[in-house]
Amino acid sequence: MKLIKQLFIWIIVLTILNIGGTLALYLYWDKRITDSAMVISIASGVTMGIAIGVVSYLKQKRADAAK
Repeated sequence: MKLIKQLFIWIIVLTILNIGGTLALYLYWDKRITDSAMVISIASGVTMGIAIGVVSYLKQKRADAAK
């Protein structure tokens, strides 16, 4: 359950950051970014959220086992 919670939090945080970055570029470059860039940023946020969530879970699990 702890892994699911960490994954959920990290996926949301990184997806919001990626969408925010893409939106900032969209506004800065006078709307010359295609819509596929937004889809790519969402996919990237989900992928990185899963990666960071799993790594932090495994790191915490290893620290608990060392006690």
